[in-house]
Amino acid sequence: GDGSPPAPEPAPPPAEDPAKAARRHEYEKLVEMARAARAEAEAAKAEAEGRKRELERVKIMVDRERKAPQFVDPYANLDVKESVGAVADAKDAVDEEFAAGEEKKEEKESAAALKEPPKKPLTGMVSSDPIMDQYEKIKELMGGLDIPRLDKEDVRAIREDVLRQDAFFVTGVDLSPFGERAVFRGSMKAAPDAVFARINAALVDAKLDAKIRLFLIQDPSSDEGEPKPVVVAVPKGLEPNRMTLLQKGLSVLLAATTIFTSFAYGVGVFGSTPEFARQIQDGNLDLVLNTLPISIGAVSIVFAHELAHRVAAKLRNITLDWPFFLPSLQIGSYGSITPIRSFPKNRADLFDVAASGPLVGTTLSIAALIVGLSMSGIPIDGAVWPQVPTSIFNASILMGSLAKFFVPAGLLKQATISLHPLTVVGVTGLLCNALNLIPVGRLDGGRIVTAVFGRDTAQRLGSVALSLQAISAIVGNSPLLLFWGLVIIFLQRGNDLLCQEEITEPDNVRSAIGLVLLTIMVLTLVPFPDSLNNFTGSL
Repeated sequence: GDGSPPAPEPAPPPAEDPAKAARRHEYEKLVEMARAARAEAEAAKAEAEGRKRELERVKIMVDRERKAPQFVDPYANLDVKESVGAVADAKDAVDEEFAAGEEKKEEKESAAALKEPPKKPLTGMVSSDPIMDQYEKIKELMGGLDIPRLDKEDVRAIREDVLRQDAFFVTGVDLSPFGERAVFRGSMKAAPDAVFARINAALVDAKLDAKIRLFLIQDPSSDEGEPKPVVVAVPKGLEPNRMTLLQKGLSVLLAATTIFTSFAYGVGVFGSTPEFARQIQDGNLDLVLNTLPISIGAVSIVFAHELAHRVAAKLRNITLDWPFFLPSLQIGSYGSITPIRSFPKNRADLFDVAASGPLVGTTLSIAALIVGLSMSGIPIDGAVWPQVPTSIFNASILMGSLAKFFVPAGLLKQATISLHPLTVVGVTGLLCNALNLIPVGRLDGGRIVTAVFGRDTAQRLGSVALSLQAISAIVGNSPLLLFWGLVIIFLQRGNDLLCQEEITEPDNVRSAIGLVLLTIMVLTLVPFPDSLNNFTGSL
């Protein structure tokens, strides 16, 4: 409106070179992809760190369960042990792959910042991440653990209705990480056996006895002073595993093998007898029948030992699984492994089952040995008896002492002696029962010591006994003790099942019987010293 000429329109920008425009567009696209990739990598890293934190929580749970005092030993339910172990193994694998995954993420982030796009889209990184695969696996394991669990309402009912103040006053409750065990801490208001009877009666009144089992034990996690009593509740589904068909077949096979090795042992005992060896070389195989008393006697003592276990278990309402007889060419048989498949009511019941076998076996063996020694010397009616060096009696304090009293006068001064077959049966039975009385793990001796002295003392004594046995086997060059030590380590060293009431000690009579059996074990396995030989020889 002021008459001035209009401003000239700005000149249009020069047309961009098409090639340059395409490069700029590609660059902007690449920058945008790099930003998206970096954001996705950061999100993936944050998610991985979250997974790692969760897995650390799982690891704490697993480690806590692995290191926790074994109120109910994993041997009672191997499925639990194996499932917890699978979770721990998966956690270890996650830890390793997490470190490898971090390196892969850094490489992908570096690739995203380069001028060329990544060869594969990063959107699939999380779903194909091996860490995620392991994470899903461990979540599946955690959710699928085949563990009988306690209901929280039942735990509340046990505390309020079962553990009454006149029996067990509760001061705290600990629920295990996997929910398969509740530990009630507090104090007893009566003797342990009376307390256990009262709380079990209350459990029946509360109608919980069909799905919950209670234990009254000493708290193994107590670090100071006397262990305090605790009541442990577990589901009835937490039962010792039963034998599979394959294991039962193995039991039958081992029993048949034991009969064969006992027969071979009987023949071997006669091998050093010149008359026996000569007649065998002449083709008189009928003489092998003379070895049967030894073989049959040795097998009979082993089976009597096992039968005594089963009779005592039946009387004490304890379930035993099929035995695993252990064949031996050295003594015919090492005895048997007898798995306990139910929880003994108390330590007295455990003692009765454990001590019955060696008590019967040792008694029969000593009786056979005494009768055999008194009849040794000159074979009756031209019978062929095994001829052995008289120095064999120096292999054991007990056998040497009995020989001093029962072998006919003058025979021990000879270089060799003809032994009545009952003598061999007695010696063999004593050795077999003494080996099983070594106080380690689930051997008869270990169970006796556990019943008489308690679980903690039994574990310490077992370690000492196993160490002494190893030293004796090496220093004394004893294949018998060496092989038996390996059997203990691999098959019998673990803890046995808990007693339902494990605080009350057995009575004095049972304790005395246990000490006598352990003393016989020592006297059987310890060699006869020369000084004692000289002393008894002057009597």
